[in-house]
Formats: sequence, C-alpha cells, structure tokens
Amino acid sequence: MMDFFMGEDGLENVYAWSIPILVTVILAEMIYSHFSEAKLYNGRDVATSVCLALMNFGLDLVMKVFAMAVMFFFYNHSFFTWEFTIWYWLICFILTDFAYYVLHYVDHHSRAF
Repeated sequence: MMDFFMGEDGLENVYAWSIPILVTVILAEMIYSHFSEAKLYNGRDVATSVCLALMNFGLDLVMKVFAMAVMFFFYNHSFFTWEFTIWYWLICFILTDFAYYVLHYVDHHSRAF
C-alpha cells in the first residue's frame, strides 16, 4: 500500500486521492452550514479564498518554470561535469540545507518577501 503513495507516481496518487476527499468534506460542511443555518460560510469569502488559492498556484507554477529554465540553461552551458560520488552528494546536501537556512532567515528578518 505504501508503494502506491511512495512509488514513482506517488505524488500524483496523493493528489488524486486527497483532492476529491478534501473537496467532498468542504462541500459537506458547506451544505450542513446552509441547512442548519449556522452561516459558517459566506459566498464572497469562499470566492476570495478560491481566487487567492488559484493565484498562489499560478505564481508557484511560474516560479517553478522559471527555476527549471535557469537550471537547464546552466546545465547546458556548464564548464565541467561532476562524478556522482559520496562527496558530490554530501556537498549537495550541505548547500541545499544552507540555502533553506538562508531562506528561513530572510523570511524572519525581511518584510520585502
């Protein structure tokens, strides 16, 4: 069972199962709210939330496409190649961890991002 979610198509399988379940639960809550007159949802708030979520998805997609384009550019114009040794993976791990640290630091200390 875990191979279904952790395998080659794992992320797609997670989305294929979780999105319909999440939408069903939210719609059930909205229907319950309407019929019980609890007024938990406002149409304008829902529309705003959906719009912001779609804008966030679009921005993430644009940034990922841009990042991939930059990586492919530098890959195609590289001066040398690396052998995949333990030192290569260790340096990649340390640099990735450092990049996350810098991102986290900037998130806490900069109002621009």
